[in-house]
Amino acid sequence: LRFRTHVGTPEYINFELQTYGISVDRLPLQEDGTVLLNFHKEWLQLRRIREAALACPKEIMIPNRFDVLFGRGKTTREHTGNLRAAHLVEMYQDEYENASKSEKTNIAERIVGMIHDSNSKFLKWGKLGWEEVDNQAAREKISHYFRNLRLLQPTGGTKRAIHRSDS
Repeated sequence: LRFRTHVGTPEYINFELQTYGISVDRLPLQEDGTVLLNFHKEWLQLRRIREAALACPKEIMIPNRFDVLFGRGKTTREHTGNLRAAHLVEMYQDEYENASKSEKTNIAERIVGMIHDSNSKFLKWGKLGWEEVDNQAAREKISHYFRNLRLLQPTGGTKRAIHRSDS
């Protein structure tokens, strides 16, 4: 922090401040000695909004190891978090196949909860980078894993040759 005092007439001090790029029309101290706080309050409000936005960023630059990624292709499919999600789905497949529709939703929500409990997220590539999706999209992703796994299971002794489709 540097501090520099300026001595002189108000016009001279304003001129000196302007040479340093300081806008004098927003200074809280007026020539008559009164203090104006309206610009300060405006600045505080803008600062609070900016800090709140920084506190919970919507975009994530680099996915963590166990985050579940939305997207197509081998890189997404073979990401550690996606493989872990597929393994969790395999563990619950029998229970899921014998469940009612509402029970299937609960099972998918339980798996989403397990992934969130391990500080992992469900991420989708957006305009500015990776963005976290809401719980409904995450549940739909898990349900997609269950449907996909059903298609890959052998039926009647013959294995169906169906390729995975990623979402």
